[in-house]
Amino acid sequence: MELCSEALEGLQVAGDSNAIDDKCFDAFVQFAIGRITNDEEEEGDANICGDANAVQVDTASKKLALYGLVTMFVEATKHGVDVAVLQSFLEEARFSKEKIAIVSKFYQESRPRIEEQLKRISFHLPHIVDVDWRLDYCIKSDKVEKIDKPVYLVTLTTESGDCNEAEKITIYCTLDQLQDLVSKLKEAVKCLERISQT
Repeated sequence: MELCSEALEGLQVAGDSNAIDDKCFDAFVQFAIGRITNDEEEEGDANICGDANAVQVDTASKKLALYGLVTMFVEATKHGVDVAVLQSFLEEARFSKEKIAIVSKFYQESRPRIEEQLKRISFHLPHIVDVDWRLDYCIKSDKVEKIDKPVYLVTLTTESGDCNEAEKITIYCTLDQLQDLVSKLKEAVKCLERISQT
């Protein structure tokens, strides 16, 4: 798992017991997860631990530490990182064993909620789940008196990643247009096969 330099710096601040007190770290991690899952109400610059004497950290350090934790949770969830890998990552960031245990516990508990939130805010293009076709014979149209040509009716059933509703897209095409479509799809498949082999 790779994080940007600012997020790593934020994690170092979060792992530093002088910056974020060990007594307050539990509430700080809960607050970070609440920012991702929208469970916590906005508190602005209020003290995260609730006790005015619990943390004597300037706001910039708190924000940097919060940024580091939120980024780590989001990236770990996005890449499917398990708890053991997260623990070794935190050891490299010089977290104490107590803080690693707290982060691991909260990560394991809230990972499904973070995944759900990431699904909600992500963008997915629809993908084809089924194809139906039929051959019609067009005798005439409202503009031309006599056509006498076959017309293919291709129906693509698509499904979007964020919802399971199927949508149908219908295409009318001649034999030449259908052959052109099929050849372009075959080219795309060959290109993908070449990319996956390298």
